[in-house]
This record gives sequence, C-alpha cells and structure tokens, in this order.
Amino acid sequence: MEEKIKELRAAIEQAGAAVTDKAQLSDFWQKYLSKNGEVAGLTKSLRDVPKEDRPAVGKTINEFKQWVEAQYQTLSEQVEKAALAARNAAETVDITMPAKIRTTGNLHPITLVKNEIIDVFSGMGFEIYEGPEIEDDDH
Repeated sequence: MEEKIKELRAAIEQAGAAVTDKAQLSDFWQKYLSKNGEVAGLTKSLRDVPKEDRPAVGKTINEFKQWVEAQYQTLSEQVEKAALAARNAAETVDITMPAKIRTTGNLHPITLVKNEIIDVFSGMGFEIYEGPEIEDDDH
C-alpha cells in the first residue's frame, strides 16, 4: 500500500505541474479526487488489508487524501490568479487617449420633425423659404 501511495504521489505531482487552466484542473479532480478517482480507490482497497493493519493504513490514506486536496486547492488558486492576470491584461485602458466627448442636450422634438419635413420636400425638388410666421395686411 505504501508503494502504491508513493507512485500515486509522484503521478499527482507530475499531473499538478501540467495544470494550467480550468479544464485541466477539472480533469485533475476527476482523475484523482472524484468519487471514482484514484484516491477513493485507495480507500476501497482498504478492505484487502488485514484487520490489524487497517487503522495505520487508513490513517496513512487519510493523510494522503488531505495532501492531495491541499494540492488541488493550491492548483485552483494558481489557475484563478492566472485567469485574473489574463483578464486584467485584456482589459487594460490607455489613459493617454483623449476622453470621449459626450454632447449635452438634444434638439427639440418639433425642430426634429421640421428638419425631417424639410429633407423630404427638398428631396422632391421644392425650395424652402423661411419668413415671418404671421403675415399682416401690408405684406
């Protein structure tokens, strides 16, 4: 059992060194820590150990499981830091660029409609003249 744990520890260290993103981290969890993972397989193989050796071997397996979970947490933090750094690098803001100028206010709705009517009639060939809005008898 000790040999199996040492081999598994070496395999976990190698697999941990290769983890760089969330998908690989998920694969790591599935392979080693899931319900059907290799660490759970060690617990299942505990029934093959003689009764008098079970407490010592069980303690060793639990310590190993805690070590693997700590490795997973460390890898998870590293992946999160790398993802955050990549996101921050992608969202950089160039402070030397001029600011966006936002105009304040809008035209009155009647003025907008008037301009639209002028565009329509000038497109049909009419000429637009502006004059006083009220005519008196002299004019």
